[in-house]
Amino acid sequence: MLATNSLGLTAAEKTPAERESPYDLFIHSTYLVLMDRQSRMRRFFKRRARGLIFSRLKREILQAVKELQRES
Repeated sequence: MLATNSLGLTAAEKTPAERESPYDLFIHSTYLVLMDRQSRMRRFFKRRARGLIFSRLKREILQAVKELQRES
């Protein structure tokens, strides 16, 4: 409920005809959201964008997780 109602993130089931593999079951949001233990959104990351460099995004996500862990 938090993902869809509060954050506006979606996942829609694909029909069997739309699936490219047996594991291709859903269309997902292109955002990754980092939440803290109190269910507050702390950061969000867009997983698909022009000029996106995955290695940089990965570093940013891992750094944000480390910062959040230090707060605990």
